[in-house]
Amino acid sequence: MSRFYNLWKDRHTIILGHYFRVSEEAEARREQDHNAAVTIQSLWRAYLVRSDIKQRHRAATQIQRLFRGFMGRRLFRAECELAQQKQRRNFFNSAATKIQRVWKGHYVRTKVLDFYARKRYLSEVQLKNAQPDLLQIIYKLCRGGVGVMTIAAIQYRQIPNRTRWHDPPSIFGTCPNIF
Repeated sequence: MSRFYNLWKDRHTIILGHYFRVSEEAEARREQDHNAAVTIQSLWRAYLVRSDIKQRHRAATQIQRLFRGFMGRRLFRAECELAQQKQRRNFFNSAATKIQRVWKGHYVRTKVLDFYARKRYLSEVQLKNAQPDLLQIIYKLCRGGVGVMTIAAIQYRQIPNRTRWHDPPSIFGTCPNIF
């Protein structure tokens, strides 16, 4: 019991001494602990920042990848549409060319180069051109005569020269001496 009594009596000094000693040790280690805590916090914050940057980098890369894919598909669709339009235009142009070729051939064969119609036309032109020659013969036979011959001479003078030199028309303008 005496030991307990001694402890009880010295309790304030023991507790206070222990407190001050622990307090001094803590004070001595306090700066070291503070530096260690600051180092741990800075490393943790650096880790968080790096992981955040890495995550943002991955997200930006994914956004860029998706956007480039979208733009590539869009460009591809536009190029495909242009190619299809070009194919359709070429198809319709070739079809129109065939139709025009067939129509022009038909038109030329039936209207322009109709041999029998052209032959009839030329025979009519020959008859018409022969009339002034007939009037000229009558005029020469009956120079100075009165009556029907004088009227023939007047009609001969009134016929212009263009009927004597008639050229058949063509589809490309005047083309003399076709036949």
